[in-house]
Amino acid sequence: MTIDEFHALLMQEIKTEYNERLIENASTNLYEETLFLENALDFMFSNRMIVDEWQPCYYNTTYKNARILLHGYAISEDSTQLELFVCHYNGDTVINSITDSEIKRIAVDPCFRFLAESVKQNEGFVKSLEKSSEAFFFSTHLREIYNDLQTVKIVVITDMQSKSNFFKDALIGPLSVRIEVFDIERYYKIGSEGQPRDEILVDFMNLYNIGLPCVYVPKQSENEYAYALTAIPGQVIYNLYNQYGERILEDNVRSYLSARGKKNAGIQTTLIEEPTRFMAYNNGLVIVADSVVIKANENGESSILQIKGLQIVNGGQTTASIYFAKQAKKDAVDLGPVRVAAKIIEIGEEVDTEGHEEFIGNIARYANTQNQVKESDFLAHSAFQVNFERIVRTINCPDSVGQWFYERASGSYNTYLIREGKTPAKRKKITTVVIPRKRVVKKTDLAQSIATWRGSPHIAALGGEKCLGRYKDNLKADSENIDVGYVKKRLSEYIVYYNTFYLLRGDICKQSPGVVRIYLLALLAKNYEDSIDFDYIWNKQDLSEELKAQLKIWGSELYTWMIKNSQGRQLSEYGKNETTWDRIKSLRLSPMIRSVPELNH
Repeated sequence: MTIDEFHALLMQEIKTEYNERLIENASTNLYEETLFLENALDFMFSNRMIVDEWQPCYYNTTYKNARILLHGYAISEDSTQLELFVCHYNGDTVINSITDSEIKRIAVDPCFRFLAESVKQNEGFVKSLEKSSEAFFFSTHLREIYNDLQTVKIVVITDMQSKSNFFKDALIGPLSVRIEVFDIERYYKIGSEGQPRDEILVDFMNLYNIGLPCVYVPKQSENEYAYALTAIPGQVIYNLYNQYGERILEDNVRSYLSARGKKNAGIQTTLIEEPTRFMAYNNGLVIVADSVVIKANENGESSILQIKGLQIVNGGQTTASIYFAKQAKKDAVDLGPVRVAAKIIEIGEEVDTEGHEEFIGNIARYANTQNQVKESDFLAHSAFQVNFERIVRTINCPDSVGQWFYERASGSYNTYLIREGKTPAKRKKITTVVIPRKRVVKKTDLAQSIATWRGSPHIAALGGEKCLGRYKDNLKADSENIDVGYVKKRLSEYIVYYNTFYLLRGDICKQSPGVVRIYLLALLAKNYEDSIDFDYIWNKQDLSEELKAQLKIWGSELYTWMIKNSQGRQLSEYGKNETTWDRIKSLRLSPMIRSVPELNH
């Protein structure tokens, strides 16, 4: 599939979903740009390209005669990494190019201004924001955490083709702000080839005037891989991360978790106190590469001269810790005597995509033990997840054509598209008829839906990752009872869960529509537990117009109540408290304005 074909299909998906949303809810405050951004960010999160689950935060205004723009953000769990997302959507049927200067003017500078104005000592900008808006709460929170941040990144997401994907860092005080572009070409490469990484060529001789002495084991057959064992100087590690940043970690299972983690703090201590023993104390790196250039001298001793397609799949914490330790304690950290053990796996440039991804995934899973990998990665293999996915695959929608897709493993829908949608016609049929993205259910989203309907909205409001971790025992109890009936009911619940978000967002809920949705449905389940006709919802694969209208009325009432009673707190935080549910579950919903088919039993 060419990049033009990929772009055309993606635009068609966006426009089709947009039109469907307009038909379902003509008054919704929705734009194609919003759907494109959500599509891209969900895709990036599945491919581990952002630090954590992203939060929408749409803000577009002028302040002091300058444009300010923001569409979303993600903050790492320990609040040391921040990513700001801004979208530039063209929406044309053909791919258009965009210059670096245009990206900077249209997207980077306006987003940078939001950041810069938010962290100023002068609170004029924050005071200018609407007090109930997501932007106000995020800007306020940004001021609180800014001094503890170690990395900040602005990511521009566009359906156009950019000349550059990485820009020169900007500065706000002592903190560097990285600037990155996720354009249609990167989307195509990852979406079509399944490899979320750049072509990074490291020439050790030209860059560092050294070759890396190594033990090289060439592959013995076409089905094997070549290996090299070496020790990389600490200064080289620092330089690589300084130049490429997280680009060299894109196949890693996680981003840097900061020096606060026990293991990372130990790395920093070793660098300061015992740098000559770093290699003895540290597990080292596992690197995959498309190709490795090896040269042997007259004595038969081998050295690595070049590595093409370098990716660190294990040891990302070590790499980033070396960089940040030197940044934070320049005089105390001497990288001269530091050596880092490295195993380099030469996978070759012509590889089976699915086999390659599985191979790298296994390396990451088996080798990453320095810090905890997200629990959802390991829970993907639990009995509940395996059984639920197995049953989903056996079920057709009532039209006998459509299907659902359960994304037990992150990114598996994209892998499915690569495998089954090899031509534009096949991919179009999958994404528009058989399994459109609205019928793709992530395991974290399913956990939130189940927790919501079972009366634990405060757990669902924690976010997908935390909810799945907290709710795993409840799902485990269901694992032996998963059959077709069970799956259809869970998916029917999810249909309500998914659609209600779009019914409430915009004019009804200017802040945290996802949290209001969770509490509204928990309240609905409590008040109408025995009356909801989920068979009706499954057969329709949608909600009746009567239920949509009623959910909007109840959602507006609940949003008003939550804003009034949250005492100025952000609803996304207010919703995480069990006391919030204790208060809300005693509320009485207003009488239904008309007969609702789903609630008439």
